[in-house]
Amino acid sequence: MGSDNPTDRSAAVQALGAAARRAARDHRRSVRRDAEAFRNAGVSDERILAELEITAELLDRILAVDGVRRCTECAFDRCPSCMKSMVDDRTSRLLACECGCTTP
Repeated sequence: MGSDNPTDRSAAVQALGAAARRAARDHRRSVRRDAEAFRNAGVSDERILAELEITAELLDRILAVDGVRRCTECAFDRCPSCMKSMVDDRTSRLLACECGCTTP
């Protein structure tokens, strides 16, 4: 049975929202990792786009085609959630996000 207490419902909604945001963030990280792995394996951009069901613009941002390294959140146009840095999978070094967003 559900609770009729508005406080309990509000807490449940907040918990569900937090879980959904975590799952979405994990999915974005996975897409980024897969795109980079496909590129490193020599897979064509067209195949990457089809396999990951992403746009060419997103792929370009993920792979820093324009020379601007972006954290996962900024690559997905989620600058309010900018992570400020990211780990380079090849060197395991911490790199700054170069998006230039105005996130405090």
